[in-house]
Amino acid sequence: MHKRAPFLALALACALSPFLLDAKPPKEKTTPPGLEKKGGLPPGQAKKATLPPGLAKKYGAKRPETVYIAFDRRYEDRAWYLVGGEWVLRSGFEPAVRVEVKAAFDLPALPSPPPVPLPNVGVELHVVLFE
Repeated sequence: MHKRAPFLALALACALSPFLLDAKPPKEKTTPPGLEKKGGLPPGQAKKATLPPGLAKKYGAKRPETVYIAFDRRYEDRAWYLVGGEWVLRSGFEPAVRVEVKAAFDLPALPSPPPVPLPNVGVELHVVLFE
């Protein structure tokens, strides 16, 4: 019996190896196919500068009619939101929201400063007004 044990263990390992090697890694969240094909925001949002849905979710439940968001061109995973008279940093954006941030870099910046002074982060922020 002792001589058969290694062979039995080897046979069992060979039989189970396809199941052990076939484990799939967890899926990552990626950019939605429609946004990926278009290279950013849908055309209507890009023209009208309406607040994209991913950035709107990051703002919160109660959103005013006009939303000021400041973007740091160095980072695609964060943005500064003007909430209640002060700038609040939201970060850790998912890939779909990062696409919206990249597209917001192409939107026109405010011609005048926002109603509240911008946060001092060491670089010039790209502020966009969404209505």
